[in-house]
This record gives sequence, C-alpha cells and structure tokens, in this order.
Amino acid sequence: MKNEEAWIGEIWDGGGRKLSQFDAKFKFVLPKTGGLGWTDTFMIPEDAANPAGANLFINFMLRPDIAAMLTEKSGYTTTVDGALDAAQGINKDLFKYTDEQLAKLKWNPNLSEEAMSVYTTFWEELSTLK
Repeated sequence: MKNEEAWIGEIWDGGGRKLSQFDAKFKFVLPKTGGLGWTDTFMIPEDAANPAGANLFINFMLRPDIAAMLTEKSGYTTTVDGALDAAQGINKDLFKYTDEQLAKLKWNPNLSEEAMSVYTTFWEELSTLK
C-alpha cells in the first residue's frame, strides 16, 4: 500500500498505525465484524538457565514507561496499565478499542506443531504467488 500497488489490504494494527503515521491518507480501521486478536506474552521455561534474570527482564518490560516507549515505536497497543497514558507523540484514540470491538475479536487459537507446519507451508506458498 505504501508503494501504491494496492488500495486496500489486511495488516496487523501496529503496521496499520505506523502506515497512517507515514501518510495521513492511510487509515487503519478494525472491521465492524471484528478482527483477529493476538496478545504477545512472556514465559520462562521450566529449565531456564537464569530465571531470576528472566524475571527482571519481564518486570522491566512491563513497566508502564517502558511499555509506553514500545507502543510509541512499534505502533502496537499494550495491555500494561498506565502505559498508554504515558505514551507521547501518538494519537492515543487509535490505540483504544471499545468493549463492543473487543467482544468481536476472534482470538488466534494455540495450534499444534503439526497444524503450524501445515499453516506455515501454505502461507509460504501463498505469499510467493505472483
């Protein structure tokens, strides 16, 4: 879209917001029927070599001021309380969803390794079609 080879497309919210910051002619909108929901998480493996360090890192990343910086730079919204309020230089209204919008999100299920393999193979084939 940025190269004007398409006038509409599917994009994750962070990329959509960044594109709209690049040029105001681009608008990111969540379809009225909903969209795909996704939340990144932090996890520490049971056999982690440095669980204390991992906890320090996670606690750092979940600080509102750090989550605000990530939101500002990435274009993705955050679930960290207070982070959006602390963010600067962004249109905060673009990062908020109404309860009705949230209720219409379809959350990506956890897929088995076999299902992910099929999905990845299909996606790679699809994305290379000309």
